[in-house]
Amino acid sequence: MRSRAALFALAMLVLSLNPRSLSAYETGEIRGRYHSKEALPSLAKLGKISRVNPQSGIDPDLMITAAYFAYSESRMYAGIQTAGGGFPLSAALGTQRHGYFAVIANPGNEEIVWAMVYIDAAVAGLSPGLYRVLGTGRKDLIRIGDIEYRLDEEDNLLVMSADLADLMADPGFTEWYRPEDPQLSFVGSITSTRILPYRTDTISSSYPGKILRLAR
Repeated sequence: MRSRAALFALAMLVLSLNPRSLSAYETGEIRGRYHSKEALPSLAKLGKISRVNPQSGIDPDLMITAAYFAYSESRMYAGIQTAGGGFPLSAALGTQRHGYFAVIANPGNEEIVWAMVYIDAAVAGLSPGLYRVLGTGRKDLIRIGDIEYRLDEEDNLLVMSADLADLMADPGFTEWYRPEDPQLSFVGSITSTRILPYRTDTISSSYPGKILRLAR
């Protein structure tokens, strides 16, 4: 049986970092709420959750500089900002695939997480969507819904949104998420997956992220 720390490292897709306990999270509070269902929110409508210091040796397009979050009564929104803003989906003549994860987790149990994912890996059957994430293997991403997304070149920003109803339809999510007092852990992550042999590594992350109490 895996240790709590090992499960955390696996589920949060930050295998390149040393596992830490949830005590590493900061407690934050989102006070704003994005109500419109007509379009994805602009940068000004997103709350900045984490700011990431620049790292050397990383492609600017794959280097997270900030992670954002917002919500409405029916949707959750996330933003991943990078230094370059290119958001490439593949590299090495298509033998590597990049994935952009907006990870949502139970603050009290990190064994399984959910994520809005911008990805295109047809060989693995992966496309942009809302996933339950069990680990980093080929079969460890279970699609549970669609997402909307937009690339904002001006702000080097990827914005994604998911329907809260798709999350609430997952019994694993409703075991811990309380609509009357919603709290969640949030972190952004960019991964690179090598197709043959199959292997996923984290390129950059907003780890350790924050625990959010969604203000009403």
